[in-house]
Amino acid sequence: LDYLYGHHGNIRDDVYVPRASYECIRELSLRHRHLLQQRIQLQHRNTKLGTGQEPTPKAPSSRSRESNHSDQVDKRYCGCRREVSGYHSAIGVTYTFWVSSSSSRLLAVLLLLLSAVSTSRGQGRPDPNEDFKSRCKSPGVVRCFGFDSEDEVKPHLNPAWDGVYRAEVDTSTKASDGGSLRFTIPTKSPANTSGNFWLDFADDLSVQFGAGEEFYVQWRQRFSPELLETSYKGGNGWKQIVIGEGDRPGQRANACTEIQIVVENTYQVGAPRMYHSCGRKDGQFEPFQVFSHQDQAWLIQNALGCTNYKVTSPPCFKYVPNQWMTFQVHVKIGSWYKNDKKYRNDSTIQLWVAKEGSPSKLVIDMNPARGTGYDLVNLNPAAKYGKIWLLPYNTDKDGTQEHPTAYTWYDELIVSRTRIPDPL
Repeated sequence: LDYLYGHHGNIRDDVYVPRASYECIRELSLRHRHLLQQRIQLQHRNTKLGTGQEPTPKAPSSRSRESNHSDQVDKRYCGCRREVSGYHSAIGVTYTFWVSSSSSRLLAVLLLLLSAVSTSRGQGRPDPNEDFKSRCKSPGVVRCFGFDSEDEVKPHLNPAWDGVYRAEVDTSTKASDGGSLRFTIPTKSPANTSGNFWLDFADDLSVQFGAGEEFYVQWRQRFSPELLETSYKGGNGWKQIVIGEGDRPGQRANACTEIQIVVENTYQVGAPRMYHSCGRKDGQFEPFQVFSHQDQAWLIQNALGCTNYKVTSPPCFKYVPNQWMTFQVHVKIGSWYKNDKKYRNDSTIQLWVAKEGSPSKLVIDMNPARGTGYDLVNLNPAAKYGKIWLLPYNTDKDGTQEHPTAYTWYDELIVSRTRIPDPL
């Protein structure tokens, strides 16, 4: 039980427990944990540890009520008993105690359940490697990237402000397969803290999306507590992803284009938000938000009713540390807006977010079907969506601020023509 629950009474997050086993263990522990602890305490007080000797009767003391009660409990279990030895982490010593046949049956049940815990990872929970491969084989998928080796990652990296590459493959912290992409955000770093990772939808530039077409981008991301808890002086908020103009033969696109779509922690509110265009749609960086007359506020996650002045959970979907969250962006392009003030509101932009092991929730829904359609600007007939940048870039971040080193990890990047299933 110590192994399963830890010292805080909560189920360990690094152990997979089948729901039925978890419920059974919890019920049994609530009924019998006190009794088992009492047996340990009694034997620890009255027995030379590790000898297997039974408790020696003692004269009543100032704690006679407790001692007499313990002795009475012990006598009730002097019938069919079994010696059990082991190590108790809460006490920090090796112990030996005796249990009755009924308690022996309880221990047998617990051992069987814990045995199920240890063997059911491969039987009850899908293997994360196989799950990623399965999603990559889903209908419509055009690109999958797993960040499993330096050889495949390094050609797609750009350095930080000082010329140092702070993105690298991490083989110890990963959602699946061989590794993940880890960015380090060091102290006293300006906006371009860590560089970026870029990837075209297809290496041969054959997959890009224009007017009347749609696509989905899914990725897993993990955040260190330092990244979520630090208020970065001057920072507008760190970015997660830029979905933008694809490269064309003889022309390499950069991240700051008029058609770009960005997911970021805008204003450091601790929740994913989105905006469009690098200051070029009607002369602004336009956020994906809807004004609520009822709340007299902007809904920054309009599908959840999350207002810009009160970013709390619920209703807002906020970042959580130390787990693999899932993000998925859907872009369906209507007609391109030409900065001519002729708005058609015929494009769709959606964002789903999920905590690890949970189904995704729609948090942003700019959708003509619900009266929140959007106009995506594009003044270049040759420009289409076809490239991704992953980066913790933090506009206007003060490079003189001392703060803890922080990290963010990316894994399981997928681009598809159709909705991508959630990780299992």
